[in-house]
Amino acid sequence: MKKVTYFDKIYYSSYLRKNNIGLTDVNEEYEISKKKINQPHDKIIKSILDKKEEAVYLINEALKLSEKGIKLKSEDIEKYNRKFITKEFKNSEADIVYKIKNKNIFFLIEHQSKIDYTMPYRILKYSIEIIDSAIDIKQISKRDYKYPCVYPIVIYTGKIKWKVKSQFKQKQTYLYPTDEIEFAKYTLIDVNEKSEQALLKNNSLLSKILLIERTETKKETLDAIKKVMRTNLNEEDRVFLINIIMNIFINQLDIKQINELLKRS
Repeated sequence: MKKVTYFDKIYYSSYLRKNNIGLTDVNEEYEISKKKINQPHDKIIKSILDKKEEAVYLINEALKLSEKGIKLKSEDIEKYNRKFITKEFKNSEADIVYKIKNKNIFFLIEHQSKIDYTMPYRILKYSIEIIDSAIDIKQISKRDYKYPCVYPIVIYTGKIKWKVKSQFKQKQTYLYPTDEIEFAKYTLIDVNEKSEQALLKNNSLLSKILLIERTETKKETLDAIKKVMRTNLNEEDRVFLINIIMNIFINQLDIKQINELLKRS
């Protein structure tokens, strides 16, 4: 069983509403079986994007359609039947495929909470499968036939900066360095693409936690904690931050070192 506090509400909101659980006290805790919530972050993203209004908003924003004089509405799109897609794709918790009604134009939306260096290949595979499923065999040999088009969108909510190539061609070996073969290219939305300075200056406590979370070495973590603790935190946020540091990083850092660091800050 997993303890869930008020601060987890955003992640478990769908489950809580479904089961009529209310969160009114910041100190209240609720027990939620891990079996009932498998990959809760993915499920919530998928649940939200199941709503056409949310999906069309994301598509318009991610692809900057307004700059091209286009604005899709929820009635313009529909969910695409994915029964054709491979077992690997079916098992993905957060994949969503929409298409424009009466057109072979598709939007593949993929949620990633961790770095995945296979993303260019995965996007290529998924796009090909969608295209293959939508091709009209009777019309394909005609001169003016247009192949289906897929616009992949990746939503990344991880802590480490996303450094994965966005195009399959960027991961290929070429005869000449200047060669370019345009394959499926996805649009990345990285919620953590912020500089250290921006994260430290932001009044949000979450921004400061993200700065600490994205560190990789012990030294980087200690330096980040020191910088965060020197920012203008109110007392409530300071206490909350210290509790998080002591609980989360206790297995990664020397407890005496952390205590000394917090005293000096």
